[in-house]
Amino acid sequence: MTVNTDPGLCGATVTYTTPVGLITVRGLLLLMTAGQASGTVFPVGTTTVTYQVVDVRVILLLAL
Repeated sequence: MTVNTDPGLCGATVTYTTPVGLITVRGLLLLMTAGQASGTVFPVGTTTVTYQVVDVRVILLLAL
């Protein structure tokens, strides 16, 4: 995705669709592991946004 800077800012407010396909499965949790949330001001340059799907059931078993 490429966007222009907002007037008067050294960046741009970027809105993107958060991935949701896998989080509808029970026990899975979607976590942002890098980057910025949708709707925030991104600085000039390249920003990588990364999400990870975590199986909460495995975390719970490891915590026991």
